[in-house]
Amino acid sequence: MKRGPELFPMFHQTKTKPDRRLGKTLLISLPVFLLSMLILSHGKPIPGDPLRLIPLIITFVFMNSMFIMMVHSGRIDKYRAILFVTYAVCFIISFIPGLIEARGSNSFTSADMLRGRIPFC
Repeated sequence: MKRGPELFPMFHQTKTKPDRRLGKTLLISLPVFLLSMLILSHGKPIPGDPLRLIPLIITFVFMNSMFIMMVHSGRIDKYRAILFVTYAVCFIISFIPGLIEARGSNSFTSADMLRGRIPFC
């Protein structure tokens, strides 16, 4: 009877490093590039207005560069954490001014609660 790692070789495999060829990484990432551009532009033509075009390009480049780094390095947890934290901070930066513009403040008083003026996102 075998003992040790030879008995269950599937549990004792060494970790293999991901293939680090940039060309292969870019080919794997190509469908994500197309899908992310479709999602970010909402299926509409790319805007010509610089006020809308610049944030679109920055978001596209950042999200896809994080995806490329995930695929290329194999460190999904590291780059996904960077992406999610950045997304959360940018959401706060964009949501609070919109709330202040719509309501006049970003806090709710008890009078607002009693009158039913609290929006349900």
